[in-house]
Amino acid sequence: MIGKQDLKAVLPMCTSAFFLLAGYAFFRPAINSLYKDVYGSGALPMAMGFGVLAVLAAVWVYVRILTKVGPRRTLAISCIASAVLILLHYAGLILQLNWLTFTGYLLKEAYIVLIIEQYWSFLNSRISSSNAKKLFGAVLGISSIGSILGSRISAAIVLDLGSETMLPIAAGLTLIAVVFSDFGFRWVGEPDYKTDIQKKRKQISTAPMALSLFRSNPVLKYIFLVVVLTQILSAVTELRFNGLLEHNFETAELQNQYENRFWSWVETTGLLLNFVISPLLLSMVSLRVLHFIFPLLHLGSVSALLIHPSIETATLSFLMFKCTDYSIFRAAKEMLYIPFSFDARYRAKEVIDVFGYRAGKGVVSFGISGLQAIMGNALTSIYTWIALAAAGLWFVAVPALTQRVEK
Repeated sequence: MIGKQDLKAVLPMCTSAFFLLAGYAFFRPAINSLYKDVYGSGALPMAMGFGVLAVLAAVWVYVRILTKVGPRRTLAISCIASAVLILLHYAGLILQLNWLTFTGYLLKEAYIVLIIEQYWSFLNSRISSSNAKKLFGAVLGISSIGSILGSRISAAIVLDLGSETMLPIAAGLTLIAVVFSDFGFRWVGEPDYKTDIQKKRKQISTAPMALSLFRSNPVLKYIFLVVVLTQILSAVTELRFNGLLEHNFETAELQNQYENRFWSWVETTGLLLNFVISPLLLSMVSLRVLHFIFPLLHLGSVSALLIHPSIETATLSFLMFKCTDYSIFRAAKEMLYIPFSFDARYRAKEVIDVFGYRAGKGVVSFGISGLQAIMGNALTSIYTWIALAAAGLWFVAVPALTQRVEK
């Protein structure tokens, strides 16, 4: 039976995520297309690589703000600061400061994961494992509706208004998200972070990212490894997708429109997965089996891209990853954090799911950039082989992760 307190925790955060992801649906394709218009898709690996540094800086700032003001104010500061930075980039692009497409790309890589993981840290602190199986699919489904609407509206208006105009819309929706997330904290209260800080003040002041938890809890290491592998897979399938997208569509607006439609397909498919498939699988299938299924699915889709490279198979492969990443895999992964302490849910989790999320993309992107400097842009076909290797290593890592979780 789902209690009122669980619903009080879920509904405001779902609504906040609805507006945040709607804003991101305007911002992501716009900054992607503007960046490629200035630098070309061949420069994407370098931007992804520097995105890791932007995320690391964001996490470094986050953990210090968290220690000083707690999770409620930290989330509000994260949203407001992100909206302000988006508006500043819009103003600069209007003044034709085209280099801001690069810093805008870094902002896109950093702000969304930092805020989303704070939502999950809150929910993991307020919902039991049994109710998480019933509610986490709905959390993802409701929030994804915002992304669907944002993508469809953006696709409908971008040809008339231009990609730059999508940025202030994204900033406004991000500010609306602050209102609902703050209401959620006020309604059910903050997790008891002050007690943890008083008990571990010296440890937190010297190691605010709680890296010592990785030594004492091996499960966190395996979660980090799996997250890095999934994001290597994500990075190379995204690079292949963007390269073929640029090849098939000439202008930034046409690429923006196709990408908006792509994300709409992702989120629409995610609705079915989140509201129907995810609750059933989480209730009927063990976490161990679920974590084996995901890499097997990607081994199949990447093999199709390898055999028949085209915009259609690239779309299918990237779509397969994003649909599961935003639904069943996300819910299955979040359930691993529920039994942990505040430090694990709010500090170690941010290192794993914010820094680790982008580190996988960054490492492989810097490697590809180095190869490009030597071999030129003729190595795009290697993206698919890297994706295949990442999916295989992910499959191999699952037994160690799930054995630790069961214990």
